[in-house]
Amino acid sequence: MAAASQLLVVDTSVARACGESDRPPAPQVLAVLRTIYKICHRAVVSNELNAEWERHTHKNRAFNRWRTQMLNKRKLIRRPLRRLDEIRNGCGYSETTWR
Repeated sequence: MAAASQLLVVDTSVARACGESDRPPAPQVLAVLRTIYKICHRAVVSNELNAEWERHTHKNRAFNRWRTQMLNKRKLIRRPLRRLDEIRNGCGYSETTWR
């Protein structure tokens, strides 16, 4: 059975970990990024996350190659950053539930 496509967030710490090294965790992280691409998952990117990627991964060829592939296939989805209270309210939880 084929894996279902998911919307995922690739944090900057993950992006930084997939450098060109063959020492752990780089090969494993790069394998995960390749799997995200091959299975047709999509990555959700806010302006803030994109700026973080730019600051911290500009020399990381492996990550930038993956990001370019994702962009070319239109698998990077731009979404505005949501505030935590918006997410909580959207889930039907009241403020007292989270205390």
